[in-house]
Amino acid sequence: MAKELTRWHALQAQCPPELKFTRFDAVDGRCAAEHSVSQIQDLGQLTAPELGCLLSHIGVWQHVLQQDLPLAVVLEDDVMFGKNFAARLQGFLQRLPQNFELAYLGFNANAHVKFAIPGVGKVVVIVDGEHYDLNTEETACYRLYRAWGTCAYVISQQGAARLLDLVMNKTYPGYHHFDFTNGLGGLLNCAFPTSPIDMRIMSLMEQLQAYVAFPPICQPHPQLDSTITQRAWDA
Repeated sequence: MAKELTRWHALQAQCPPELKFTRFDAVDGRCAAEHSVSQIQDLGQLTAPELGCLLSHIGVWQHVLQQDLPLAVVLEDDVMFGKNFAARLQGFLQRLPQNFELAYLGFNANAHVKFAIPGVGKVVVIVDGEHYDLNTEETACYRLYRAWGTCAYVISQQGAARLLDLVMNKTYPGYHHFDFTNGLGGLLNCAFPTSPIDMRIMSLMEQLQAYVAFPPICQPHPQLDSTITQRAWDA
């Protein structure tokens, strides 16, 4: 948000010099009435910060369509760039298929990621810890099925249109069930609310042409507290 000058300056300081990006002012969820919230079919039990985050991402997708952009790299204000981010980003973009809609450049640590490895099939990787190594030089591109967080992603014009349609017009069940019990001892057989933006997107990933950079090339900064101070299911 405009008042978060510390985060803005920190992001500018670490941004690779060859990258030029545009600041998109985030939405204050307490003022959501100004942003056509009624167009979204199901808001669930969102807190004001979660609603602001959802509307901010929706605003970026709308901007992609309005400006007729072929794609956009979307970075949240707590993102931390990996080594040689610009070069690795360029290499990753070249590996993406032309029909891609969404591609994650990073994801939450201390969580799981599900993607498909050619010749192997779908795998679940558990990222155990607050931070992962961002210094790897090589990054592969895999078909993505599950990932937590929206710290950094690439979205195509087609993906923006698809996500706007799905996120704004889909009635969510309230909770989405994720079952990864096969070979994991039941550790990941659970349900999570589908209201916040990251869970909404994750519940839709199998409908999208979604991909992931792995190893990731950025992540949410582990020392920066989220401005979303309370999750809907903790309220």
